[in-house]
Amino acid sequence: MRRKGEVKEAYSYEDINLDTETFELVCNSKRIRLTNKEYKLMECLIRNHNNLLSTEKLMENVWDYDTEAEINVVWAYISALRKKLEKIGSKLTVKAVRGIGYQLGDKNG
Repeated sequence: MRRKGEVKEAYSYEDINLDTETFELVCNSKRIRLTNKEYKLMECLIRNHNNLLSTEKLMENVWDYDTEAEINVVWAYISALRKKLEKIGSKLTVKAVRGIGYQLGDKNG
């Protein structure tokens, strides 16, 4: 429960907001709930929107070092985030630079 006057934290980039309390991704008035891993992945992408993040870096930040998960789990979550960004009408997508990494970017540019 928040105290009176306490500001609700959110991460923002371009036309999206990531609500830290509800785990929802918001664009204009559309909202979509993210799973725990989707949320961590989107938070990482928003916080590092100026950088390309390698698959390994994303694994390290979202799944931790000692995970049993395979690297292709990142690809599956990236795909899910792309669909959710599309569903809420964001101009953003998760762009891939082959062999280098991922970052948020305009889907039309």
